[in-house]
Amino acid sequence: MNRDFKWTFLHALSRLMTHSRALPPIRFCESTPFGNSNKGEVLIILLTHLGDVILNLFVLDAIAAWVAPGRFDVMVRPPLDQVVRSHPGVRNVMPFACPWKGARHWRYGLAEWFNTVRRLRLNRYDLIIVAHPHELTSLTARLSGSKLTAGLAFEGDFFLDLPFFIAKRYDRHASEYGLQLLKFLGVPPVEKLREFPVPRDDYERGRGLLENIKSHISNPRSKAVVIHPGAGGQRKIWPKESFVAVIDELLAQQHTVILLGGEIEKQICTDIEKVFSGLEMLRFKNLSGLLNIGELAGAISAADIYIGNDSGPSHIAGALGVRSCVIFGQASDPDIWSPKGRGVKVLRFEDRKFRSPESVSSVLEVVSDLMLSEQIETSV
Repeated sequence: MNRDFKWTFLHALSRLMTHSRALPPIRFCESTPFGNSNKGEVLIILLTHLGDVILNLFVLDAIAAWVAPGRFDVMVRPPLDQVVRSHPGVRNVMPFACPWKGARHWRYGLAEWFNTVRRLRLNRYDLIIVAHPHELTSLTARLSGSKLTAGLAFEGDFFLDLPFFIAKRYDRHASEYGLQLLKFLGVPPVEKLREFPVPRDDYERGRGLLENIKSHISNPRSKAVVIHPGAGGQRKIWPKESFVAVIDELLAQQHTVILLGGEIEKQICTDIEKVFSGLEMLRFKNLSGLLNIGELAGAISAADIYIGNDSGPSHIAGALGVRSCVIFGQASDPDIWSPKGRGVKVLRFEDRKFRSPESVSSVLEVVSDLMLSEQIETSV
């Protein structure tokens, strides 16, 4: 679907709805008037990418503790349902079909979206919370027939009954908006979940796969290094040749390297694998395209070191406490989008150096420091 037509369509609907009904009496409020009463049936809409979902898991934790047990649903894009489906506070996970994304013509996507709205109306929610600002998300909440809609919104978005407006110019870490949303709703934060909310069987299967690979490492000083060489945008991806240079050095130091990724990363991982084909296959494994999100999380959890770009799996590594080297170029700002985690080390390069072999030595230096810190912590 043409981008200009998409926004024209949404804003036309916005103007139509704005002029066809009175604006709600509460706007630009600092907090919502929910108090501690029963919230009824609640849905949180989180239509964004993997990394954003990981950063907002604490929001799900808090809202799950805030509502009555068994009355909390989540709407996400597939396959991100794997990240929240096993959350102990979530009752149901609803998939969302974006009208202009997917292999089929946008008209079919639009029909699927209307079906999504119809299902929402049948559920008759008492409260829908928008956890990520987007006009389409707010429009979906408005058309759902929910008694009340609230959450994050951009200026000019008049769909929500209780919008918490944020500036389009981000000037703080993305997780701060989740904290602001909880404050706006009057929801107290809770302690972090003990377990990562993916299907336990998938998680254990992925972890077992990595543990099996590690069991064949005979040198006690050798490490299992997981590398995810992909990202959501080409400008975020560190050059394939740089990953090859890092892997070559790690193999020379007798470490084991495991490539991970989804279907998007399959080609780049295959290209990297060809460089090392027949040389170091006992200590080099390419598992791209073989694992779902739950298995991917389990595999990352068993890694000694993780290396990746600004991507969802890097946020998984940070959330799981894995020692990580995360590489940023100029396409995104780590002050806003860096993974959270005490073991995360972020490297940001200017465009020239990001595409230059000069960056390889910087990454290897960080990886070496991470390995040293792991050895010191283990020996203490």
